[in-house]
Amino acid sequence: MQWVDRKTYEHEMLKARTKEAQGDRRDYWQGCKRGLRRRFYGEDFGTAEEHNLCLSVVDDADRKTAERGKGYRDALQLWWIKR
Repeated sequence: MQWVDRKTYEHEMLKARTKEAQGDRRDYWQGCKRGLRRRFYGEDFGTAEEHNLCLSVVDDADRKTAERGKGYRDALQLWWIKR
């Protein structure tokens, strides 16, 4: 399965870094960066346990943790591209 090409990965990673630096939903964009790495490198980035943990915290009671989980999930889906 091809995850995402290098050009898209680099473009979306720059977008996530820029948004994070602007202070807009920092935790969310941190999760996005991690999700983008997983999307690009696949199973070579992180373990299956780490991947499952990142996905499981989307509804966590701690807002920051939940935001990181949502960012991770959204990056895996690349939902924001072409919006």
